Amino acid sequence: MKVLRINKEDLKHNINIVKQILKNDTADDKGKLPKIIGVVKGNGYGLGLIEFSKFLLNNGVYVLAVSSVEEALELKKAKLDSDIMLLSGTSIKSDLQKLVNKEVIISLTSFEDIEVLNKILMKKDKIQKVQIKIDTGFNRYGFKYEDLDKLIEILKLNESKKLKIVGTFSHFSYSYSENKEFTQKQFDLFIKAVEKLKKNGIDTGILHICNSSAFLKYPEMRLNAVRIGSAFLGRLQIENKYNLRKIGKLYANICEIKSVKKGDTIGYSCSDKIRKDGKIAIAQIGYIDGINSGKYNDTFKLVDKIRICKNSFFDIFKDKHIYYKINDSKCRLLGKIGMNHIVLDIKGKDVKINDEIEIDISPLNVNTNIRREYI
Repeated sequence: MKVLRINKEDLKHNINIVKQILKNDTADDKGKLPKIIGVVKGNGYGLGLIEFSKFLLNNGVYVLAVSSVEEALELKKAKLDSDIMLLSGTSIKSDLQKLVNKEVIISLTSFEDIEVLNKILMKKDKIQKVQIKIDTGFNRYGFKYEDLDKLIEILKLNESKKLKIVGTFSHFSYSYSENKEFTQKQFDLFIKAVEKLKKNGIDTGILHICNSSAFLKYPEMRLNAVRIGSAFLGRLQIENKYNLRKIGKLYANICEIKSVKKGDTIGYSCSDKIRKDGKIAIAQIGYIDGINSGKYNDTFKLVDKIRICKNSFFDIFKDKHIYYKINDSKCRLLGKIGMNHIVLDIKGKDVKINDEIEIDISPLNVNTNIRREYI
């Protein structure tokens, strides 16, 4: 059997750390704190969309946010006591129709979005909650600063009166970097855009721009709300100086143990060779389940390519073997990881059939078919 286990006490610990950070250095002069938006995209960052969402709501998270229409509708189907906001934009009529019917907070990211949405609302006697997305440099979704005059004009028209703006936001593209320059540029442009909207009579609602990295690094950018996802899991793109605990461990059972002799080869391409007589353990888990699934190198900057090449060169001189735990003992992976199987060196270890292998892995990489268990 395979299972991804989530320690509830550790998860609650991380949520409380986030709350404490907000309390310590973000409250305004009236003691009001920014609200926490729980980002549960990607199947709840791999922790299970519904289970993770319920846990966050039960521990003081303000509202839930997702990136796909499907996830928004799934959360609505679960009838959670929370608003659901879709952070991505869409101009697809059928998608917008479903979102309106289920009362999801829709993000306005283009003039086409507004046009299609207004046509849908003309036939309905209801007010639709929306957010305005400002593109400050990510160049994916959102209105550019130079689009704002036209946006203001449209929002003031009668056909837009059924749109209730509950928030305005943007998205950082480089907040995990040591260089703050571009992040500051994005933040300044966002504030400039918000001021222009307000000056022209547009209620901007709650303002949010910080993801987990920016939330931890830049208290002055937290505004009315912060979007937290990876910080809850303790799996950050920046150094973890905050006592956040890693959430999610993958487990599988040993299904076979066998003896091997010196010179025996292991795995595809005879990729490993036994150096001394010993024993190996086999488990039915592999790359199809998310183990050792690396991210494709999509870096384009020359300086980043040089850095990657440098790191790869020095990796030659490091011990690059992979180890997994069995009964608190580190056991080396032998051979290549198969689609459904791995082989471990258990020579000298007290390992039996059905013992569990513990694998530290980002829950995002774990196959969604594997059961999530909160303990």
